[in-house]
Amino acid sequence: MRKRILSACLVALGALLLAGCFRNLPGAGTATPPPPAATPTPAGDDRQAEDSGWQLVANGIAWRELSFYPNPETRRRTVVYAVRIDPAAVTFRVHYAPGEPRAINEWVRQTDAHFLINGGFFTPEFAALGLLVSDGRAHGQSYEGYGGMFQVAGGRVRVRALALEPYLPGEPLEQAVQAFPMLLNPGGAPAYPEDPKDVLSRRTIVGGGPGGAGRVPRRAGGGLTLHEASQWLAAADFGLDAALNLDGGGSTALHVQVGGFTKWVPSLDPLPVVIAAYLR
Repeated sequence: MRKRILSACLVALGALLLAGCFRNLPGAGTATPPPPAATPTPAGDDRQAEDSGWQLVANGIAWRELSFYPNPETRRRTVVYAVRIDPAAVTFRVHYAPGEPRAINEWVRQTDAHFLINGGFFTPEFAALGLLVSDGRAHGQSYEGYGGMFQVAGGRVRVRALALEPYLPGEPLEQAVQAFPMLLNPGGAPAYPEDPKDVLSRRTIVGGGPGGAGRVPRRAGGGLTLHEASQWLAAADFGLDAALNLDGGGSTALHVQVGGFTKWVPSLDPLPVVIAAYLR
């Protein structure tokens, strides 16, 4: 089971979609966001947060890059890539190739998607764990009592906590990816407690909410624990009602290509599952 502790991309649905990934992976593409503006820090503290602000790159799609210190007691700097997407401006699809994983650039060539991130966990045989729905076709078995689901049903895009709203066999889902754990429960409350087994890592997070500003954690000299991510998301100005951890580590991948704007972060491992968005 490929559980490479979860990585760094956030998707926030509603008026907001965010995706953030490692900044300096080998071969990462380039983008042209505006110069970052420094945010003042408390007196006597030489650490600074940087925030480019949102750059509109297409109708309904915006890009943002920032860095911050998630723990004031450490010098562990976190860098963020974020994409904000209005679901009314795009069509979401889940692409799945069981047993035939592909690099993110291969997925780009085959799908022509304007936006791609890696999906949920998968086995060593590159079969999705949990339930996956691609263009109405279901694969696998739903998690029960834990985890969450990114879904498109009846044209509505959202993230739900499976412990609070279990999947019912036969639900008419158009697209879906399940993963774990939930980081924010519905209403925006932190969902992941302190855990002695929790480790620092890159994170991939999918969330939903009415909108707002947003950030996505990225490892820089240590990354974030799941508890840190949960607490930080609850306090951040994302406007998120729920947030779910996706696969990450070597699976982390991001691609944005709209108009003259291109940004991509390749995964270190091939991917059998990606979440894609297409401008309408």
